[in-house]
Amino acid sequence: MRKMKCGFSEIISFILTALLLFTGCKSGGAEALPKNTEGGSSDPASEGVYWRINPKETEPAVTLETLPGGGNAEPKPDSTVLTVSGWGYKSYFDDKAFTEAAALSGLGARFAQYGPNEVALKITARDKDVDIYVVTAAYLERLKEKGLLLPLGSDIIDGFNSECFDYISELCRDGEGNVLAMPIGNEVSFILYPEQACEEIGFSREDIACMKDFHSLVEGYGGERVSYASWAGPIYSYLAQYNSFVCDFGNKKADYDTELFREIYSLFDGWNLNGSAIDGTLPAPRGFVNPNSLDTPNVSRTILDSQKSMFLAKTTDYSTLMWVSVPDPFAEGTPDFDINDWRAAHIPRISETIEKDLCSPLYAIVNPYSEHFGAAVRALEYIAENFYASVDPYLNGSPFLKKDISGYPESYMTDTQVFKDVFEIAENGFAALAPSTLGSTDDFINYQSGRVSLDEAIEIYSRQIDAYLKE
Repeated sequence: MRKMKCGFSEIISFILTALLLFTGCKSGGAEALPKNTEGGSSDPASEGVYWRINPKETEPAVTLETLPGGGNAEPKPDSTVLTVSGWGYKSYFDDKAFTEAAALSGLGARFAQYGPNEVALKITARDKDVDIYVVTAAYLERLKEKGLLLPLGSDIIDGFNSECFDYISELCRDGEGNVLAMPIGNEVSFILYPEQACEEIGFSREDIACMKDFHSLVEGYGGERVSYASWAGPIYSYLAQYNSFVCDFGNKKADYDTELFREIYSLFDGWNLNGSAIDGTLPAPRGFVNPNSLDTPNVSRTILDSQKSMFLAKTTDYSTLMWVSVPDPFAEGTPDFDINDWRAAHIPRISETIEKDLCSPLYAIVNPYSEHFGAAVRALEYIAENFYASVDPYLNGSPFLKKDISGYPESYMTDTQVFKDVFEIAENGFAALAPSTLGSTDDFINYQSGRVSLDEAIEIYSRQIDAYLKE
């Protein structure tokens, strides 16, 4: 059974990464500060360490001259493997394609599995065992600020980047125009709905464009159609919108004592974060059903029933639509799926003043301390030249990167209205550079359980952000 994304463990992994990254790394690398302050070394595993960004430090950034072999050292006889680590426990790259890419330099291929928090530790600690990392846009920006990336020096990668949406490719360059990274993914979140439901219920796309209108429509609906959302649904997207468009993190300004933020937070009210699958009450926002609470052998095909569903709020990525569109002999008894029955709309915006749609691009970077720096660049060049055969669409949400529709393969079903809808969202995208949340989840867990008031929950959240802004 294919489970929906955005599980509790993934959110916790994201939060741990935010703590590591945004309390992060010293200029030019990371410095471990042991709990023992009396001098001498201590074992981080037993003593514990934390990582701190200190913008006042002036340690020189990494340069080609600081690396063995000028950053293009040939593999040692006993170092015959090129290693890639995905963001979380996903490789993103097709195994066969990456193996072929590594073989161009006479190397084998290895896929390392590190959670986001582990990736943060490894990069800041200057570990050499991983050659290529996959990171988010926010992470890429921090690494650039701290001078922890080297120019890739590749016309092929530069050409590939220029084919991507500008808001994605521009983050790949430093202030001098050097290319430091290559986009490999772009998660586009959307609300999915069958056109038949739109006609039956009588709503328009404008009626679901804003957060307040969308949730009022879902909560007020009393018919037989079902709306689905994962445990947080689009709510984390709303928090990310607030932090990206309302706050000004660059100038360390953030105000959460606003009516708008209270509206967002009130969406957490009325449902239990700690629900379980045992009693079929997995948590979901008011008016929605969590799809993973369904007793069905094929969740995706069940909720993609144009006769019974109303809204799918950030429960399905485009890759799901791709594989569900393929006839499945094992799907007997599940609803027939016709992609032409469906439309996609952008995640509702928290304010009418917001005109962009937050997207989540992913980037491949080369570890500046890699002993296979040149081989890693060559591997990325191979992937750039064979992109849609090299990136696994089912792990990568079918990346929407190219700004020209002709750049997408037939498997994307580019002649369908749903593709055009999602492409339009991606085209109007904005790279999420601010996290949706920082610190712990105590604020809304306690709020939902009634242990703290709305004012107290917002104060907890505000303190988390304030601590980040003071770093």
